[in-house]
Amino acid sequence: MVKDSNGNMWISTFRGGLNCYDPDKRRFIHYLNDGGEKVSGPLSNNIRKIILEPDSGLWVVYQEHSATISFFSFRRGLSLISRLKSRRI
Repeated sequence: MVKDSNGNMWISTFRGGLNCYDPDKRRFIHYLNDGGEKVSGPLSNNIRKIILEPDSGLWVVYQEHSATISFFSFRRGLSLISRLKSRRI
């Protein structure tokens, strides 16, 4: 769990995707992988770790895709910017 500069709490879950608690509005926003071909949210709903990039976005590390991380930008309304995968040689 990490807290951003706006006071929002970002919570990683197993099978529940990425969740954000907005204390001002007292509500949760859920970001889930819908299983479709065009993935704009998390790659998986099993998230191992969240790393905050202050005032910029979040790095998300996945449970079953441990060699994959995604970066989501706050500047575009938490939109997926890049996805990095390691490759085995």
